[in-house]
Amino acid sequence: MNAVKSLAEKFLVALGGSALLVMMLHITAEVILRSAFNITIPGTLELVTFYYMTFAVFAGLALVALLNEQVIVEIFTGWMSRRTLLVIDGLAALLGAGYAGLLVYGGWLEAKSAMKFNEMVAVRGFDVPIWPSRWVAVIGLGLIALASVAHAIALLRGTKGPRT
Repeated sequence: MNAVKSLAEKFLVALGGSALLVMMLHITAEVILRSAFNITIPGTLELVTFYYMTFAVFAGLALVALLNEQVIVEIFTGWMSRRTLLVIDGLAALLGAGYAGLLVYGGWLEAKSAMKFNEMVAVRGFDVPIWPSRWVAVIGLGLIALASVAHAIALLRGTKGPRT
């Protein structure tokens, strides 16, 4: 299981990092061309909005869930016993998994509809298909839900310590 987690971690880092790198290069080229030659690259805003940012955000969120590195505020739980923290953290992870699952379902309906109607955005002279980016959100949220369930199981079984 650790090998799968390690592989998933490397994949998500590479995916999110690549999206950020390509976005940086694309925007830099756009700024240089616009400033120096008054030339714009058609579709920059659409590619950044629907592709680069979607990959970067959902790969990053899935990585945070996989590594269990989300922000935890302990203002009310600092005094609780280890067992109580395990239960609270496990239930919180299950709640997070349920919420991610609802978002997966809603995203799946949206992605299915976008794919059916071949959703596109018109850009000076051509269309950019944006329906594939809808599936990126569904996959990323699905990974978040799976990671949260696995984390909850480990916590509730006591095989993982709380807040580590």
